[in-house]
Amino acid sequence: MKKKFKKQIIKILKEVDSETSLTEVYCKYEVSIASYYQWEAKFGEWMFPKLNDEEVFKL
Repeated sequence: MKKKFKKQIIKILKEVDSETSLTEVYCKYEVSIASYYQWEAKFGEWMFPKLNDEEVFKL
């Protein structure tokens, strides 16, 4: 397994978020499903901050 750096991980997460299929991304970057979900848990909240209740009601 190759070590991925933060910039690479964020690029992978953004690529998956942009409607690219997960399977394509797994094969392209040689990552496991478990690694992807660990990265999503660690970096996903930073990349896609959750709206607080007041912002949700404004929408």
